[in-house]
Amino acid sequence: ATIRHIRLEQGLLHVVNTVLVKDNQGRIWAGGNGRGLCIIDIKNGTIQTLGNEQGLNGNGGQSLCKDKQGNIWVAGPLGEIQVIDPVTFSIRRIVNIPSLGKRIDAITESSNGEIWIGLTGGGVAVVDKDGKSFKTINTSQHLSSNDITSFMQDAKGNMWIATQRGLNVANLKDST
Repeated sequence: ATIRHIRLEQGLLHVVNTVLVKDNQGRIWAGGNGRGLCIIDIKNGTIQTLGNEQGLNGNGGQSLCKDKQGNIWVAGPLGEIQVIDPVTFSIRRIVNIPSLGKRIDAITESSNGEIWIGLTGGGVAVVDKDGKSFKTINTSQHLSSNDITSFMQDAKGNMWIATQRGLNVANLKDST
């Protein structure tokens, strides 16, 4: 295997890149330590940046998710959620979720189009695809911990929730 390094000198915003997602145009979105996002166009060999100057609130990039419509959901280190249209780069902020404001370590889309947001100390916020309504899942609903680290949906439609105190499996058909 040939390994090629992409460095700061080539346009990266940060050395530490913790999240990656590929958009429908084939570009790689990289986020890291809160300095913004890098959008790497492999075909053209270019790197575009998206940060505060371009309207990205809080510089985002703690966790990334591409939804079924191709939008990029960006979770910032301070609990902010923004949805970016990767064609127009318009940014929509999701602000009506009271449990946000905590660090977000995971974000994914379920097969039914809901966005699952894993919070440190806040459990899970499940947001409808329009970002207009939400529900929370936490230790009050028998989650093993409110510190969420990762999600994965299995072939049966169950959402696996990794926490600091074990694994949980949510049956999406039951909405629990």
